[in-house]
Amino acid sequence: MQSATFLQDLAVVLLVAGFTALLFDRLHQPRVVGYILAGVIIGPYLPPLSLVRDADSIRALADLGVIFLMFSLGLQFNLRRLRKVGATAVVTALLDVLVMLWLGFLLGRYWGWNVVESLFLGAIICDSSTTMLFKMLSEAGRLRERCAGILAGITIVEDVLAVVLMTVLSGLAVSGHVQTGVVGVRVTQLALFLVMVTVLGLLILPRLMDRVARTQSDELLLLTVLGCCFGVSLVAARMQLSVALGAVLVGVVASESAAADRLERSMRSLRHVFGAVFFVAVGLLFDPGTAARHLPAVACLTALVLGAKFVNCAGGTLLTGHDLPTALRVGAGMAQIGEFSFIIAALGLTLGAIAPPTYQIAVATSVVTTIVSPYFLRAIERWMPAILRRVQGTHWHGTLELYGQWLRNMGNRRQITAVRRMVRRSLVVIAVNIVVIAAFFASAALVVQRHLIPLPGRLDWQDWYRTAWWLAAVVCSLPLYTAIIRKTQALAMVLAEISVPRRWYWRKSACPPESRRPGPGRCARC
Repeated sequence: MQSATFLQDLAVVLLVAGFTALLFDRLHQPRVVGYILAGVIIGPYLPPLSLVRDADSIRALADLGVIFLMFSLGLQFNLRRLRKVGATAVVTALLDVLVMLWLGFLLGRYWGWNVVESLFLGAIICDSSTTMLFKMLSEAGRLRERCAGILAGITIVEDVLAVVLMTVLSGLAVSGHVQTGVVGVRVTQLALFLVMVTVLGLLILPRLMDRVARTQSDELLLLTVLGCCFGVSLVAARMQLSVALGAVLVGVVASESAAADRLERSMRSLRHVFGAVFFVAVGLLFDPGTAARHLPAVACLTALVLGAKFVNCAGGTLLTGHDLPTALRVGAGMAQIGEFSFIIAALGLTLGAIAPPTYQIAVATSVVTTIVSPYFLRAIERWMPAILRRVQGTHWHGTLELYGQWLRNMGNRRQITAVRRMVRRSLVVIAVNIVVIAAFFASAALVVQRHLIPLPGRLDWQDWYRTAWWLAAVVCSLPLYTAIIRKTQALAMVLAEISVPRRWYWRKSACPPESRRPGPGRCARC
């Protein structure tokens, strides 16, 4: 009887998913939006249309969908491609997670929540959905573009940071303070998992795939690699990590094999079927009644996610030297939250750190941002030419181009070795001077507080005694401070000279050097 109920629920999900995919494809709308709306319609929170009885079974199938989608995502991005966007991914992910955690905490405190619940709110909105991103990029045909690699790298780093945040918040919810030892152990486990999967995977999996591929059997190749994928995902689940993280790592390692293209073609059908089930399951979690009762909170949180994550991720991409179109696409793609929001909200609910309505607010925000995100990305693409026309030729646009060129030249390994040695020596000198200055002031503070040198004469000299020591620290530090300023100026000139080409000294819209008059900004032609 139970198996019949499961088959009935699965049949309903697949039939409705197929119908909505066909409908939204005819309407030229993102199919993922149709899947989510289908889940809302047949979900348990709309009694007249509750066609799915066992939602837990569908969630189990959704976990399979996550594994298949994340494994397929890893196949698209090999290690060389991810290494190219490594700095961008780390910087942008750190900036986005920290800012969203802070904004969520401030919003929770503004609503009158306690500290722990406000921190959970910040953690809920800090991580974007890797699954949603892959589905959007796949439907748009952008998996091979540069922004796709950046988005994949950012979401992988955010998933890792979300695991660390969950560990910190768990200890905070249980004991009332951050358990440093537990966090250290957890971070160590996470680092070991990442290193072991990557190193052992690179040593074993590509060779195993190449040997199996010689049999010319796609069935054997698919079964072998999926067995490894599910095994690593099981280890990740037992370590209380994300199964998606394990699956995407195996996919990245498998992409180093020569048989990766064959494997990717074999995975397409499974990816489409279980991906549809995953997004229908997301809709099943949505409670329209609770969302309607907390509509202001859902609307405020949705606006915060869309606006802040767009600004954070676009700004982080610009900060790491990419052009404006790439930054806008990355910001629009990251402006949503996904499966980790459910996991963190469920963790807070289990620990009693958040109230039950908060879980539904998180689910509602995730569903709404997931629905809005494809249209947001389309709107950015439609507005891109107008945005570029507005900023083209402006001082701000020229500065961004100059900054990007500077970063690219700084990363050029063909720079003169002697210059690199000089730069390193200058940085060492600056660092040593800063440490010595800090030591002067620390010594003065220690002498004043501990009275290591006794006061000469009366106790009325206490203030003069303290002032004399601080003045001595300032006087001793002045030569070092002056040396730091001069060394920094010289270093900046050297970096600018080796990193900025001469053609950037004059903007394209500016007058050529030979026609300039002695006065600033004057030209004989003007």
